Amino acid sequence: MEVFFLLFGVAALIAVSDMFSSDSEPEPEDEDRITGTEDNDLIFTDGGQIVEALGGDDTIISVGEDTVFAGPGDDLIIAQGAATILGQEGDDIFAIAPETLEANDEQWPVVGDFNPEEDTLILDLREVDLGEAGTEETPIILTGVAAPDGEGMVVQANGFNLVQLSNYGSDDPQAALEALVTDFEAFALFGAAIEFPEDPDALPEGVDVSVNDDQIIFSIREEYAGGGALSVPDEFDPLDFGVSEFLHAIDLSNLSDDTLIIFGDDRVGTLTVGDLPPTTLKLPLSAITFGAGNDTIDLRQAGADDIGPSGLIFNATEGTNSINIGQSIDGAFNLSGGENTVIAAGGEAIITGGQNTLIDADSTTNNALMIRLQISPDNETTVSGTEVNLFVVAEDNALLDTVQVVRDDAGGGVITWDGGSFTADNLRTLGIQTNGTLAT
Repeated sequence: MEVFFLLFGVAALIAVSDMFSSDSEPEPEDEDRITGTEDNDLIFTDGGQIVEALGGDDTIISVGEDTVFAGPGDDLIIAQGAATILGQEGDDIFAIAPETLEANDEQWPVVGDFNPEEDTLILDLREVDLGEAGTEETPIILTGVAAPDGEGMVVQANGFNLVQLSNYGSDDPQAALEALVTDFEAFALFGAAIEFPEDPDALPEGVDVSVNDDQIIFSIREEYAGGGALSVPDEFDPLDFGVSEFLHAIDLSNLSDDTLIIFGDDRVGTLTVGDLPPTTLKLPLSAITFGAGNDTIDLRQAGADDIGPSGLIFNATEGTNSINIGQSIDGAFNLSGGENTVIAAGGEAIITGGQNTLIDADSTTNNALMIRLQISPDNETTVSGTEVNLFVVAEDNALLDTVQVVRDDAGGGVITWDGGSFTADNLRTLGIQTNGTLAT
């Protein structure tokens, strides 16, 4: 009967049950109890019954809220309802055969003594109308979750409860289910293609990982698939690199797509590239390098604990970049190219190129921005709303000869040179250095 069931399913087994005349079919002692024999019994229930199958290699088909004691022997217990089952001694097969995925969702069969080293769990969905689900293109998602009563795990298909294994998988239900399916010869599923849910903390495809001092760098390639999290792979142990924990850096320089890095009200950071699923950021974040697309950074909801102890470094070499870090974190901006808009409350900036606009995030306080400006032909920068301490570096004497400084009575100033300019509405200090000479 076991082979017949495996080949054709429970409906066919019931339909041809009269063929198994050599098996014993015990009569119920009363409406509430069925007691088997020491032979190989074939037992059908009506639901709400107690079954004691005793010895032999029994086949028990439960259709309701039965309590089943399979007894010694290698038994096949088929549950179509919310039975409570103990296989007891022997190598037992527990076959879960719901009529629909939703059939057992509110009340499901419970197997009390499943042992993957001896027993087998079968999920039989051959009689279930799955619609478009269950194909190779849209497989059933098989998940393991903690049982509501704290006993073991519940196996779910597309979020619907199928069966509880009370003594298995309580520590890590999903890992236990995946081990059951892949590591033991103790699982089978009929009638559908399956896959496991994506690990929410798995590193997405298209991300290279490297370490530089105390930074772990996540380099996003064009093949990036989205989803998951920028989490540290197991092979990168911070202690092996002489640090207690890594600071996390994100490198978008290989991307041409638009990107968004944002912290929500829940202070969870995400990276979104184009239309791909978002990827969760792991903290503390220490550096972001921009790519060629339109990159937007909104960290107004981030806190000091979300970034490295030395603040957050932004590296912009190309693209159109919008950076808003608000008032709560320290930022350092390396602007060498692209079109960059920065909203921050103070901080430091090294500017060597690009079209840059820096705006004070809090006009109610006196914030100061430290800027090291290397004049170059492709550098135009405007700063508004904050005090600026400016230090100008000119490596080209010919370019230095074209520099003109105009200060106004309100404290602002404009610096121009061939091909570039710097404007600030509150230029507190100004120093210019060339060939080791400082001029103020």
